[in-house]
Amino acid sequence: MKADKTSIKKYILMMTAAGALAFGATASAGAQEITKYPSGISSAIGLTVGFVCEGTIQDKGDNRINCTGPIYRADEYAAKYARQSSDQLVKLNAALDRLNLSLDKLNRTSETTQEVLGKQAQTFNNDLRAYIEKSFQGLPKDMLRSPAVQDLKKSLVEYVDQRSKSSGNTPPPGPAAP
Repeated sequence: MKADKTSIKKYILMMTAAGALAFGATASAGAQEITKYPSGISSAIGLTVGFVCEGTIQDKGDNRINCTGPIYRADEYAAKYARQSSDQLVKLNAALDRLNLSLDKLNRTSETTQEVLGKQAQTFNNDLRAYIEKSFQGLPKDMLRSPAVQDLKKSLVEYVDQRSKSSGNTPPPGPAAP
């Protein structure tokens, strides 16, 4: 069964956007706002206020805080991760395009294989039917008139015809029974 390429792309882009949002939430959750409040709590309220410490914050007391990683202005930090998310989305989209091309090629290969297998099955069934006919033609006339031999021939031909139908091919018309 082939999937609709447009619906697959829409689904993947929707999932990618959700992933990017989750990535952005995770990235900003890992960073700590370094604005010191009188209660001694470092807070992450609003990205437009203060600075962001990408490492860990060490409270030195007396309203002094040390950051073990790089310090960014909050707006620059948001822009940095927005750009990284955008870059990752572009890479993911390119990978999805490559995957789509591979799936198209696989679908074409599968269709070709099915056609070849169908033709081979039809050829085999035709050859088998011809062999059955030829084998019965070699029997003496009085034996061919026997109901048991006629039933055997009929059942063999029906078997081959059933194989032809199950492989999606139409069996060739057979000669009249003797």
